[in-house]
Amino acid sequence: MSSLYRLEIPLGIYYAPIPAAGTIVVGVPGKRIVLISCGITVGANTSLQWQTSTGLVALTGFMPITATGGYILPFNAGGWFETLFNDSLVLNASPNVALGGCISYLLDGP
Repeated sequence: MSSLYRLEIPLGIYYAPIPAAGTIVVGVPGKRIVLISCGITVGANTSLQWQTSTGLVALTGFMPITATGGYILPFNAGGWFETLFNDSLVLNASPNVALGGCISYLLDGP
């Protein structure tokens, strides 16, 4: 993990909607995407897993969620997890169901 924990975040906070499973944030050259908060709801039973795009490496385990359920990851200045450098942030749903939500994230790197 990077050393992002600080009371002020001079790197800037970015926001993205989660309209469906798949690529949520496209990778940026020389940067890692660090998830700092998230809210998701699903329309049917599914399992969600966050992944980094190189080889779809798991960033979390599969999280089973029942129909019309979801979860919230509250603000975490240290980040919940981060992608590899240059990689996109991907959300996998198995099986693929209707889902939605939003995230806030940082771009970290040299």
